[in-house]
Amino acid sequence: MKGALATALFIASAAVAGFTEPACATDLMRAAQDGDTAKVKLLIEQGANINDRDAHGMTPLMHAAGKGRAEVVKLLLESGADASAEAGETALYDAGVTAQLLARARGHTEVANILKRTGIAGRRLWKYMVIAIWTLLGTFILSMRVSGTHEQDR
Repeated sequence: MKGALATALFIASAAVAGFTEPACATDLMRAAQDGDTAKVKLLIEQGANINDRDAHGMTPLMHAAGKGRAEVVKLLLESGADASAEAGETALYDAGVTAQLLARARGHTEVANILKRTGIAGRRLWKYMVIAIWTLLGTFILSMRVSGTHEQDR
């Protein structure tokens, strides 16, 4: 969470200072950032990599979310974009920056809420629940083996 807060503050300060968005590496990223829904759809139909990354680890979904392009975000999500993808740590962003964080940090509440509804948090919660269940199960089995050993010693 500390990294996410630092990233949000950095993004806000970069916007105030007039820094620009990182250069888009692909036509799909450029179209997503520009909000060109028709071109995004065409590029996806032509087989563009929907989860491709630029030098900063950003995906087309992150580019669209960072600019508040709600229709493009919806299209990318419907086409299978990974909403839980995290940008790698670069000079521009901390590791762990997601499309939802970019949208929220830049004041694009509608887009942030669209991304939130994709259930990213729920999937992460499920992942932690599975880990917790396996941990409890392992602890239970280990305790049964230990208690079984003590009963055999008697």
